[in-house]
Amino acid sequence: MSLRWPSLLKVRACLADASLGLLVLPPLAISGSPAYSTFSIEAIALLIGAAAFLAVHSLRLVGLRTAVMGLAMVGVMVWALAYASYSVAGPIAAADLGAGLGLSYSKSLRKGALISALPLALLLVALRLLVSRDAAIATGMIEMGVATLTTLLCSIRSSQNARTSVTQSPIAREPSRSSPISRREFLEAGLGASALVSFAYLGATIPEAGWFGSMITHASRRGNLLSLTFDDGPNEEYTLKVKDILDSYGVKGTFFTVGKALAARPDISRALMDGGHLVGNHSYSHDYYRWLDPRYPELQKTQDEFLRQLGVRPAFYRPPHGTRSPFVTRVASNRGMKTVGWDVSADDWSATDSELVAHRILAGAQAGSIVLLHDGLDGNLTADRSVLLGALPLILEGLKSRGLHPVGLDELLQTPAYLV
Repeated sequence: MSLRWPSLLKVRACLADASLGLLVLPPLAISGSPAYSTFSIEAIALLIGAAAFLAVHSLRLVGLRTAVMGLAMVGVMVWALAYASYSVAGPIAAADLGAGLGLSYSKSLRKGALISALPLALLLVALRLLVSRDAAIATGMIEMGVATLTTLLCSIRSSQNARTSVTQSPIAREPSRSSPISRREFLEAGLGASALVSFAYLGATIPEAGWFGSMITHASRRGNLLSLTFDDGPNEEYTLKVKDILDSYGVKGTFFTVGKALAARPDISRALMDGGHLVGNHSYSHDYYRWLDPRYPELQKTQDEFLRQLGVRPAFYRPPHGTRSPFVTRVASNRGMKTVGWDVSADDWSATDSELVAHRILAGAQAGSIVLLHDGLDGNLTADRSVLLGALPLILEGLKSRGLHPVGLDELLQTPAYLV
């Protein structure tokens, strides 16, 4: 028996209220591994999501197109959160998720809505704490899918009833006097553009997100090999100390080198190569904007520096901060290079506790992993990396006890480290 019209409206209203519980997903997605955010950032993400919802909902943009657009924004941001691997992704996704909920929530906000949202919010929290982040996000996606289907069914039924002058759905088009079409379209376009920009930024900066330029983030999970990679060097004080620790354990590392630092201290990188470790291309300037140039001349500039100083051209490229675009990855591919990301990180560039860094690495490391660490910071030759020196022996001991053996990326990925 088909669902009666009043019952269908009630179901949609309940789902709309419950959907507000999705505001807890951004902070949940960045808590713990792999983003390791702080409580303050998680709280900011929650507040941004709630503020965006209230701001957009106050605009009273109603209509089927508006509701579906809002649900699509929420769905896309929930999906993107499944790949979040750094804390700032939470507030960014929260803003557009909240805005999407504001668009899809067509009725007046009631106190009872928060009570209705509480069960879903608590369920998501429980799943994140007791099961996994993926379980919480999958549950959120299911709720959004059911809410979207119910909205579409309401729209179809509303159209049928409108033709027979029986009733009108709450999401039916309102008279133009209360929401001028030009104003609504302008606001919808702005919110849609904001969501697209956020989605593109998340895709450009999250290592395992392949929709904006794919990277190799791990190798085969078979066997017992993994790679330790070190970014942003060489560092005058710490890089060779890292090398000495690796040598004492009989393992090899891969050092993604910043071109300007290489130009200043080629002797350090030369010592790494002489010791059997690998060097890779990590751009020349290690800044936040040059990846936006579709030609990306930074890559070749750094390759030229490697050839001039060390006589090699690395086959592995890691974008600064992991940020890339389809143009950047295409430039690297056209030069025969592999763009390499990571699947295990400990935020060691900001951490000060060596034991915490080691714990985070060991919690995520497995066969085939590419581990991200930093022997430098942004190519700064004198950056303090003492936290790494304290963490590295703990990491190596922990990997050894689990039967995992660090090797260079060439061995892990079964591809040459340097171009011919």
